[in-house]
Amino acid sequence: MEVPADFHDFWNQKIAEMHAIGMNPVLTLVDIGDDQIDYYQVTMDNIKGSKIYGQLAKPKGKSNLPAMLQVQWAGVYPLETDWVRWQARNGWLAMNISAHDLPIDRPLEFYQQQSQGPLKDYPGIGADDQDKSYFLRMFLSCYRSVDFLVEHKDWNGKALVVHGGSQGGYQAIVTGGMHRSVTAVAANVPCWMRSYGQRRTSFFGVASMVV
Repeated sequence: MEVPADFHDFWNQKIAEMHAIGMNPVLTLVDIGDDQIDYYQVTMDNIKGSKIYGQLAKPKGKSNLPAMLQVQWAGVYPLETDWVRWQARNGWLAMNISAHDLPIDRPLEFYQQQSQGPLKDYPGIGADDQDKSYFLRMFLSCYRSVDFLVEHKDWNGKALVVHGGSQGGYQAIVTGGMHRSVTAVAANVPCWMRSYGQRRTSFFGVASMVV
């Protein structure tokens, strides 16, 4: 498809709008019972009064680390500490963010209520309006999270990977395309799907690595 005439202007405007708000990161150190890892819950500000919720882990006492941002597949659910803990054990400054403006550690019932209520068929929210699209906030969350990793004192300034599967693969490709600091994208079967009655639109791909 041809690039829409306003494509670059639109994204430059939205990124500038997000930067004007300020990142305002809040990191809360959490004991997860692993003396080799520093683990934090993270919140940051995003557009329209929304928040970015995620988790960060790194090898205790280590610096000069490659960074990895993990982004999530479709659905509404909490984040598991192991999703960053094992990356940190392998030497990464590892960050993982929720696709939604929701805390990451509530009981499962909380996420079920969101999934069956306000976030039911969330991919369709604002689908016909680029300023109201549900994915606008999601993509800007990814962009801001890369900003956060770039500014982190323990990043090595060289390697920054964005990794995800399905909806996460979709986000990973978008983030790698938008943010110049991303050095590699690992997108596992990137997929986005929504249905409107009898009509269904989708985007599928295959596992890929772009450097």
